[in-house]
Amino acid sequence: MDWKTGLVQPQSSVMLPSVTMKLQVSMLLVAWFAVLGCVQAEFFTSIGHMTDLIYAEKDLVQSLKEYILMEEAKLSKIKSWADKMEALTSKSAADPEGYLAHPVNAYKLVKRLNTDWPALEDLVLQDSAAGFIANLSVQRQFFPTDEDETGAAKALMRLQDTYKLDSDTISKGELPGTKYQAVMSADDCFGMGRLAYNEGDYYHITGLTVKTAELLQVANYGMGGQYEPHFDFSRNDEQDVFKHLGTGNRVATFLNYMSDVEAGGATVFPDLGAAIWPKKGTAVFWYNLLRSGEGDYRTRHAACPVLVGCKWVSNKWFHERGQEFLRPCGSTEVD
Repeated sequence: MDWKTGLVQPQSSVMLPSVTMKLQVSMLLVAWFAVLGCVQAEFFTSIGHMTDLIYAEKDLVQSLKEYILMEEAKLSKIKSWADKMEALTSKSAADPEGYLAHPVNAYKLVKRLNTDWPALEDLVLQDSAAGFIANLSVQRQFFPTDEDETGAAKALMRLQDTYKLDSDTISKGELPGTKYQAVMSADDCFGMGRLAYNEGDYYHITGLTVKTAELLQVANYGMGGQYEPHFDFSRNDEQDVFKHLGTGNRVATFLNYMSDVEAGGATVFPDLGAAIWPKKGTAVFWYNLLRSGEGDYRTRHAACPVLVGCKWVSNKWFHERGQEFLRPCGSTEVD
């Protein structure tokens, strides 16, 4: 007992450094694994890790090229053998009895089938890919995961949102201050689009929420198929057909053309004198209501008859509820 402090002193002070060191090592390991866990969770945000991936991919390319060279050498030997056997069998099959009349030919036939063809079999069965597969297997344990790929795609989408970049700019890699150009393939763009769809991140198209929108409607028009002039919104002089939805009137329409049409099939707005000709992958968007909530009667439209071909379209109708802060009312009734 230390009488000055009132504390019990340890029996031996020799053990203290060892205990302290163990505690320090344990704490260091815990901290290291915590950092490692954070790094693995955001693989794509670490330049150091991404740089390692570049060198790993370069190593794999070299390994792949070595494998290709071995396969090409192997195939060259097999092709040479095939050419040799083709010439020989063409000669022997033309006159089998005459060919075998020579004892050397008879001997060589037996030798080829007993020795040479099994040797060729061994050559064909040689596994030239073993080295490449082994290298790939080692490297794969350090590869990014599906979660990392999704995270990297979300990072691109976040950059697009933050800096107001359109999809064309992103896909062409036209970013300021970049030394190397990076162009996205159709498959890359499709992957980004699929993720955005799964995440519900496609409000950029219209600036409106789809939470209160109707389900996507798909329509097909055959030869002569048409749709009479009509309004997409519910007018004051008719029954409120959308009352049961509880989402208000149709504030906007998004019409997507899913196919090309050889002739005819235009979407026309008679009061505006406008016509939109269907082209696969294009779309047209318009507001059915003024900012005041009153119907915009200029939006009366129709689908002209299909003259030649087949027309596929899909409609997405947006409703008023949920758009209050995305498309607020104007200062006058006609805004």
